[in-house]
Amino acid sequence: MRRTVIAALATMVLGIGLLSPPAAHAAANSYVVSGHPITSAPGMALLGDSCSTSGATPPTVNTFERDGGTLGSSALGWSITQADFEAGPVATLAGNPDSLNAYHVDVLAPAGTSGHAYARINWDADTWYIGWASVDVPASGWQVLDLVNRSYTWTLYDAGTTTTYESPLTVQAFVTGPGFQAISLGVLLGCGGEQFFVDRMVLGNAENSSSYDFEKKPPPPPPDTGHLMAHMEWSTNGKDVEVGEGLTIRYGQRVWLLGHGHLHFANGTNEWYSGQGTLHKQPATGDRTAAASGTFNATQYAGFPVAPKTNTIYQFTVAGHQGRPTAESKRVTVWVQPKVKAKIRDKNLVQGQTLAVRGRILPAAKRVKVTLQRKVGKKWTKLSTSRTKKRGRFDLATTVRQTGSWKVRVTVAATLDNAGTTTGQRKVTVKRYVPPKKNPGPPKPPPPDPTPEVGGVSTPPPPPAPPEDAPKPPPRPTNTGRIAADADAGGVAGRVRAGAVEGESGAKP
Repeated sequence: MRRTVIAALATMVLGIGLLSPPAAHAAANSYVVSGHPITSAPGMALLGDSCSTSGATPPTVNTFERDGGTLGSSALGWSITQADFEAGPVATLAGNPDSLNAYHVDVLAPAGTSGHAYARINWDADTWYIGWASVDVPASGWQVLDLVNRSYTWTLYDAGTTTTYESPLTVQAFVTGPGFQAISLGVLLGCGGEQFFVDRMVLGNAENSSSYDFEKKPPPPPPDTGHLMAHMEWSTNGKDVEVGEGLTIRYGQRVWLLGHGHLHFANGTNEWYSGQGTLHKQPATGDRTAAASGTFNATQYAGFPVAPKTNTIYQFTVAGHQGRPTAESKRVTVWVQPKVKAKIRDKNLVQGQTLAVRGRILPAAKRVKVTLQRKVGKKWTKLSTSRTKKRGRFDLATTVRQTGSWKVRVTVAATLDNAGTTTGQRKVTVKRYVPPKKNPGPPKPPPPDPTPEVGGVSTPPPPPAPPEDAPKPPPRPTNTGRIAADADAGGVAGRVRAGAVEGESGAKP
């Protein structure tokens, strides 16, 4: 294995016949190292070693924190109680090391210090390379150690044996070509026992970049005594409880609003207790007022039956409990749909007739938009639009022209006071218009009667004339003897005279 690795190393150093992979878009990652130990951040570790002999472990490493740094509000520090030992943060950067383009660390050493820049490249589980480069930090405030082009003395560790290369090389020159997937980089200081601090460590290559902000550990949170919370649910049937931001009901419908309170703790647990709360309401066009009060306990709600006529916002508040302030629930909006009474004047029509709908909405309101719609296929189309008048009454009308079975409905638009609503669909039948048959006209009146009326009595018309070829009747006989006899008896003239004489005598028949 060792020969294979050395041969590969020679090829990488010389760069014979190998091409670097194309640069990829770098993935940037930012991490905050929150106090000691620094292993809480991804890819971060604390490494210690001897300043002169690689492989030794420092006896004791002291940790420090300070306010103020180059990134964030604070920084982290170390010191070693025994001289000739060093320690410091080391981070792993994914990607081929041959494209390393960022490697710097901000260091503060109040009394100055020295140590080494560190680089490690793994080949496999039992073979790796480590590079060391000397570093000196003066005692003059924060220093930026730019190590991206620093030359390192490299040592090969292969199955328990070591080989050190004489010529120092930068990371980019030492690793040329594919085959390596990551590199660990860091800075180890404090060889003389000095205290030092580190902040803002940046590593990057063509594939990835990482930035570390070293900060003081945040103070522990105060003990969790829980905080008071108020909640409000509702029930539309008095049994099932529902939760949400609001609900929609019909005008005249009742709903039960349910309020309660409890103590909530950071670990997610709750503590139920007995208390008192108040229900507040605010209509869409009104002020917020207290509507009712009620009590609750660990197993029961404070229940409030309500039946608003217009859209109303409700909120439940609980009084302070065990020194905790008053709490308010989230607001619950009750949207109220108007009740619609609509009647179709005639559901059986003929082409050209008028489909008329008359109705009323409750609560009564003026100038609310109402629309008559017809279902065509899967869509509802508008037939007529109007607005409500006094007492919420409305009229809708349209001329029907298409035959068939119609499905119609009425929609009521939403307003500030009420939600919109739609009636159920109704069936209307439209038949084809069939014109009536042509009338020949009234019969002619009979001719007027030529016979005049005398004294109000109608004289019958004369008999029709006989036909010309009819036989003639025989001649009427004469009765001269009868006439003579009548004359002897006085005849008509005699009767008249006799009557006159009788009348003059005054005698009655």
